[in-house]
Amino acid sequence: MVVAFIGNLIPAFLFSFAQTRVNSSLAGMLNATTPFFALIFALMFFRHKAYWKQIVGIAIGLAGAFGLVMRNGFSDMTFNAYALLIVVATCMYGYNVNQVKKFLSGFTGFEITSLAYLFVFPPSIAALIFSDPTETVANPHFTMSLIYLVILSIAGSVIAVIFMNMLIQKAGALFASSVTYVIPVFAIFWGIADGESITGVQIFSIFTVLAGVYLVNKSE
Repeated sequence: MVVAFIGNLIPAFLFSFAQTRVNSSLAGMLNATTPFFALIFALMFFRHKAYWKQIVGIAIGLAGAFGLVMRNGFSDMTFNAYALLIVVATCMYGYNVNQVKKFLSGFTGFEITSLAYLFVFPPSIAALIFSDPTETVANPHFTMSLIYLVILSIAGSVIAVIFMNMLIQKAGALFASSVTYVIPVFAIFWGIADGESITGVQIFSIFTVLAGVYLVNKSE
């Protein structure tokens, strides 16, 4: 149940709500902070030994993440509170990967994912029932949006989570969380293709994040 809610349901709502005010490129970039939270929770609750390079990497990565949260660069310092919702979600992801590795080693990735979605199904249906879909259904793009939502659910959630849980079991929590290396890169290209703007500060910040993540996962 912890994996179901902390690793799936709550972050999904946080990402969706945040992206009503945050573009997909920035959301993908902020997702790269997951390994930092994975290491922090590993140190705090799962008795993981840290090296000095990992501590330095955390500091560098968080500095880069702070730069990503800023809308118009450090000179303007306009703060986007919605981006913090994504940071909270990645914090939950960081705890979740440790939880899966520590307590669910006897399950397969498919079993973990199936049980997780079994637990989140009732509250998800309740949220849908008590929402008002009238305006959404009336939108002329509703059918196409629904198709994309199905694709996102199957490919971006179910299949991806199965593979992620398999990777956690075989390679460990920190290594598995490092798959977020490539997410910001693809997020930038998809964002540009979708007509979103990418600032120089965000480009610099993402390379700062990746440098920090590299140090976090670099072996002694």
